[in-house]
Amino acid sequence: LVFHDHYYKQAERFQSRVYFRLFSSLLCEMHDLRDQLGEEVHKDILQTFGTAFDSIQPSIFEGFAFGWLTLITHRLFLPAMLQPQGRTSGGWDMLLRLFGALFKFFTLASAEGEGSGTLREFYPGICRLMLMLHRDYPEFLIENHAVLNAMVPERISQLHNLINSAATHAVAAEQPDPFERGLKINRLEQVRQAPPVHTDHEKVLREANVLQSVQKALGGALDETPA
Repeated sequence: LVFHDHYYKQAERFQSRVYFRLFSSLLCEMHDLRDQLGEEVHKDILQTFGTAFDSIQPSIFEGFAFGWLTLITHRLFLPAMLQPQGRTSGGWDMLLRLFGALFKFFTLASAEGEGSGTLREFYPGICRLMLMLHRDYPEFLIENHAVLNAMVPERISQLHNLINSAATHAVAAEQPDPFERGLKINRLEQVRQAPPVHTDHEKVLREANVLQSVQKALGGALDETPA
């Protein structure tokens, strides 16, 4: 509430660096106390930070956009939320909420024109984030590709390519040379292996009020493994 009050009263005089340092310092303090707090409490604290970041997203507070992007990619926040246990502990779901807020703002900024100053400066930060995920946490992109592709504006093919080309290091090592003469992609064993999907596709269809229609069209209940 203090952040909201200062942001709208001070307008262009809003001191975004003060709030960035506040959140960053709190993250550092909580990280230093993680052994005393315990792993479960520390996870709850990170979820609380995620909720706070979601409430001050840049589509509402555009003047804090760059500080916000730096906070959600903070070295003491993002890697902790991306850990494998984040699949079940809520870390991945929280990050999807934050990425949804990120691309919502990006879409709004894009509507103002590609030449807008905010977009020119903000887009490289998004690319660095996606490149980091592609290199260090490909499992997150793989298992959430459907949701992430839906978030990214359709015409931004560079980001779609980063999401859709993600592969684990083990899988990437087994891939054939795409320039190999006579290569038949449809005959590779890998194309018959369904990737793991973190998204609850049934929930997505239910929220869109089309679940029953899809089930009817398919002639029964949805299979647990997405096509």
